[in-house]
Amino acid sequence: MPPPDPGHERHDGFYLRMMFGGGYRKASASTSTDEVTISGTGPALTFAIGGALVDNVVIFGQLTIASALEPQLRSSTQGTTTLNNTDTDLFGIGVGLAYYVMPVNVYISGALLMSQLELSEHGNSDNSADLTDEGLGVDLTVGKEWWVSSNWGLGIAAQLFFARLPGVGTSTTGERVHWNTVATTLAFSATFN
Repeated sequence: MPPPDPGHERHDGFYLRMMFGGGYRKASASTSTDEVTISGTGPALTFAIGGALVDNVVIFGQLTIASALEPQLRSSTQGTTTLNNTDTDLFGIGVGLAYYVMPVNVYISGALLMSQLELSEHGNSDNSADLTDEGLGVDLTVGKEWWVSSNWGLGIAAQLFFARLPGVGTSTTGERVHWNTVATTLAFSATFN
């Protein structure tokens, strides 16, 4: 009988986590004359790649994209409208740390992400507009996975991605606008470790 794989069902060495799901997104900003909210639902995608510092403690680089498809735009002065053929996309890239509670294979993960919010037109990646400049965001994820091989786990995760981002330019009254953004996602996950 061959000796057991020393990395069998352990969080050590190379790390790759992929998540895909969907959820609710909301971005809001206010000035002295108007309050604006963009909200809706859509898909999210997260990639994390790194390695274990010690068993069950992983450091990684992360990329996250959370979108709202044809969201609603609410303005305290202009009313509510649907942004037809338009999506809002919240992007984040940065570093994070995950801790696995074994042997139940539950993890808690946090990441600091340089983030940005933009509007994009369906089917035309060249036609997009930044709503914000880059700013700092935070991603918090809790998940549970089940081993399907020595190194692969499949499972579910709940993700919260939030940021306060400086708006592009100034408002019509000359004020600097900040956007408060929140994306909540329920996702399927696949992890190699």
